[in-house]
Amino acid sequence: MTKLRLTRLERGLNQSTVEKLSMGAVRQHRLSEIERGMPTKPAEAMALSAVFGLPISELGITLAEGAGS
Repeated sequence: MTKLRLTRLERGLNQSTVEKLSMGAVRQHRLSEIERGMPTKPAEAMALSAVFGLPISELGITLAEGAGS
C-alpha cells in the first residue's frame, strides 16, 4: 500500500472527497492511478501536498520524468 493511500485512509477520506478538496486538480481516476504508483505531474503532487498538509516526499509520490526540468 502506498504512503499516499495509507494517509488518505488514515484520515477517513475517499478518493472523491480528495478530488473535491483538491478543487478538481486531482481527479478521482488520477488519484487511483497515483495511489497505484503511477508518476504524477508537479501540479497534481502540489495539490495533494496541500490537501494532506504534508510535503510531497512524505506522501511517497513519484514525479513524472522531466517534471521540474
